[in-house]
Amino acid sequence: MASNTDTPDTLDTIRFEQGVTGLKAFFSELSKKDYKAAISLVNEENLHFGSLYILRPEIEALNLSDYLSLRNKIAISVIDEVLLGNKGIPPMKCSSSEYIQTVCSVLKWILISGFIDDGLEDDYDKVLDASSALLVKVYGDRTVLKVMSDLIFERNRRGYFYNELIWAFFESRYPYGLILIAAHLLSEQPEDVRLAQKLLGFIPGIDTKRPAAYERQHSIVLNWLERNYPYLYFTGESFQQSINPKPYRVILYAKYLCKAVSIDTGRTIEPLTEYEHKMLEKFIGLDDDIKIMLSGYSHMIHNNDIHRWNTWIHRPIAEQVEIASLWMGEVV
Repeated sequence: MASNTDTPDTLDTIRFEQGVTGLKAFFSELSKKDYKAAISLVNEENLHFGSLYILRPEIEALNLSDYLSLRNKIAISVIDEVLLGNKGIPPMKCSSSEYIQTVCSVLKWILISGFIDDGLEDDYDKVLDASSALLVKVYGDRTVLKVMSDLIFERNRRGYFYNELIWAFFESRYPYGLILIAAHLLSEQPEDVRLAQKLLGFIPGIDTKRPAAYERQHSIVLNWLERNYPYLYFTGESFQQSINPKPYRVILYAKYLCKAVSIDTGRTIEPLTEYEHKMLEKFIGLDDDIKIMLSGYSHMIHNNDIHRWNTWIHRPIAEQVEIASLWMGEVV
């Protein structure tokens, strides 16, 4: 509530106590009496993005845009670009690296401080989604994946649109981000579990039709990542394209040769030797089930006993299959 000077501690306080209408009325009245005080409040470092978003029409109508902080100017430019298609962010008198860092920090402020007001209105949610996508796709910021994951599951519980967020989350091309989704397999909320199963359905052992064994499925995800992370290729498949997309694929020949691949191309990062090329030719001609068995066995003994692996990988392929067939149970 306002103090004796009729100036509140923060605009967020006014909004939480008096609602959107009360916030707009207060800001308009204060701006007409003392625009410097109003600008000081809207430029406060701890302001939530939701309050700036709500006050944007009043700020423009009162011609106060020039007095906004750089953070707020950039944030409003982001809003305008998302909702109106306006291009361009205010020029900055600094190096390009400082520019990149500043815009990135503003986008993070929009998402992290704006999270609490998700669902304010459809356009507001579009700004959060666009900010998430920019942070992940343009700035390569993976620190926001936890917020994005929470937002996806919050919207699912409320029946709100989340497809764009899911697309942006997977576009991070960061397989360990799947751990954030897998955590919801342990949720007490059935809708959380169902969505987590849906998003992780491309992993062998995650059965969307099973009503129980969620702890087991959680372990399956963690173990699958541990075994396959170096050999994962991001396919780009999404729910916009398929009912059952497979955003990540294990490159079996790379797992067989124990060579890490690029997440973007699926090709081995290091060039193959002449011997590895010969083994690859033989491996490609095998049945899929044999490929899965061989790659799983190869990865296991490579991690556990490199000398044993070196002996095994230099045996004829038929002997490799015979030895590996004695070991069963690997889930790829």
